[in-house]
Amino acid sequence: MRRFVILCFGLISISLSAQNESEVYDTARRLDPKNSSIEQVYRNFSFDQLPDSSMVFFSQYDAIKQKHIGIQDLGDIGTPYRNQLFSIISKNGFLSGLNPFGDIYYSSANALMYNGKMPYTEFKYAQGRAGTRGLINFDALHTQNFGQRSGISLKYHSVAYDGFYKNQTTINKNLHFNYYFRSKNQRYLALAFISWNKSSLKMNGGIARDPETDTLFRRLGANVRFVDVLLNNSRNTNRFAEYRLKHSYAIIRAKDSSAQLSIGHDFSYTRQSNYYTNKATDYGFFDSVYYFNKDYTADSMLHRAYSNTLEIFTPIRSKGMSFRSGVQYDNFSFLSFANNGNFHLLRQHNLSIFGQFHFVFLKNFQSNAYGKIFLDGYNAGDYYGEWNNKTLLSKKERLYMSADLQLGSRQATYTQQFFTGNHYVYNNNLKPTNYQILSIAFERLLKRPTIYNAYSYSLPKKQYGIKLNYLLIDRYTYAGKDGLPTQGGMGQNGLQTEIFAHLNLKKIQVHQEMAFQTFSASLKDQIQLPSFISKSSIYFQSYAFKKSGFLQIGFDASISSTYKASIYNPATLQWQLTEYSVGAYPFIDFFVNAEVKTARIFFKMEHINMDLPNTRYYPNYLFVSPFQPASPRRFRLGFAWKFYY
Repeated sequence: MRRFVILCFGLISISLSAQNESEVYDTARRLDPKNSSIEQVYRNFSFDQLPDSSMVFFSQYDAIKQKHIGIQDLGDIGTPYRNQLFSIISKNGFLSGLNPFGDIYYSSANALMYNGKMPYTEFKYAQGRAGTRGLINFDALHTQNFGQRSGISLKYHSVAYDGFYKNQTTINKNLHFNYYFRSKNQRYLALAFISWNKSSLKMNGGIARDPETDTLFRRLGANVRFVDVLLNNSRNTNRFAEYRLKHSYAIIRAKDSSAQLSIGHDFSYTRQSNYYTNKATDYGFFDSVYYFNKDYTADSMLHRAYSNTLEIFTPIRSKGMSFRSGVQYDNFSFLSFANNGNFHLLRQHNLSIFGQFHFVFLKNFQSNAYGKIFLDGYNAGDYYGEWNNKTLLSKKERLYMSADLQLGSRQATYTQQFFTGNHYVYNNNLKPTNYQILSIAFERLLKRPTIYNAYSYSLPKKQYGIKLNYLLIDRYTYAGKDGLPTQGGMGQNGLQTEIFAHLNLKKIQVHQEMAFQTFSASLKDQIQLPSFISKSSIYFQSYAFKKSGFLQIGFDASISSTYKASIYNPATLQWQLTEYSVGAYPFIDFFVNAEVKTARIFFKMEHINMDLPNTRYYPNYLFVSPFQPASPRRFRLGFAWKFYY
């Protein structure tokens, strides 16, 4: 790992002198590099997305909380989490079930490709008190071109957090590197990706809710780490790595040499592993409900996969029809090991075909259809399809409407079907989960003023939006109160409403995101998520110091309705049902954001409403997951700094 980092930064430093001199421009303009999705670069070699320069929730250094309306985690940054807005697992193919960290991990699936006229570097940093070591959260991004036909980007994230409670430590390291190259005659294009992720999570079982702990929460102070826990010495070391090469050759070109029809090949190798240890006798909840009462245990799980894809495609055209289709073959293995007499090895494969059609009419209406079906192997019979439609209702008002249909049938994750460990051993025969999701959305983009100043670029792109989702699910798979996977019945349904609004009053800004969701009685008991989620920000903004700086002062707040919540099981990496409730408690933060030239800084006091007179009357005071309270009131400091060469 260290050698890889040194190599990447070495390439960056050497290549600074290799920038094409004809592309030099005035760095005082401070233009960020444009970006695009992998598919856009692969099929069109275009970079058309402007970076998000919004300062809404800038002081929210936790990228997962910033991205979602609400999440349920283990009390702080970098831990396993659940999105409080329910979404079915739509990823198809063999799913190992070894990644409880979701989008915290880097991969080519969530990567962006960058293109800038000059090298660009950005650093983000946050720190604050937490336990004995405190919090250090760090992000870095470097991207640059080598002429007009190739470029690299390197993205790094780390968080080291020594929690407020005993035996609670999180250390995450994430690294992603990508490279693109197009030949001079525009026939050959190659994209390469390397992702590496590691998480070391030392988890305690949390704290039981009783009058003594409620009193304790109000006088935690600096010595909070003496608080007793139920799971004494649990540690997960979780890793995910990916190596991917995606390249194509144009067999038909236009007069300007641009590709019109190409053949492509995509090769990837992924490796996932989890090593779990529990070195002490447990008690209380974990001794009675889990099977965690041995003095020492160690479980290992390893998943490896090789994937090859051959496809033929056209570029994504601005009008008319475009398509892609192909065949994919996967070869994979899964090893679960508890001891020499208790282990299991799976070797399997998958063969699937897929197709996609994209249609644009009068530049105002777009329709995209994609389908994939598994013909042979472990996931034979699984399928996935989506049909996405978007139209411009009013160009003047920048008002859009979209209607989407998503459907699929997939096998459960492998750790739900089969498990071999010191705490759990089971071999299930779960049937595929079927689902259909219909979505309708309206959104209006903010009108940007002619002068592109701090008042405009600090705002989000959307002014308001509303989205309705209807879900129909057969045989939803979940972990019961005993930690064992089981399935729900047929015809379960749900309805969701997502609302987004930003009120721009120049110096006063109001930002609101909320969601309502309701489910059939049986599905509600199986997913255990709140019916209402809200995230808000209200702040004052103005230029400062004779317009040499820009200032924001305000409050962020989040709350969900009360709900019975699942608990995270570190041995199976799954969330399982409980009878304990959380939610219905507001978390309010005070922040000051400032921008001076290319640097942004924030000062933040989190959870300022702790110890207010009425907080003791909230039914689920301070708990974000059963037995897992949020951190007490604390101060945070951070910055983001951009460098333009």
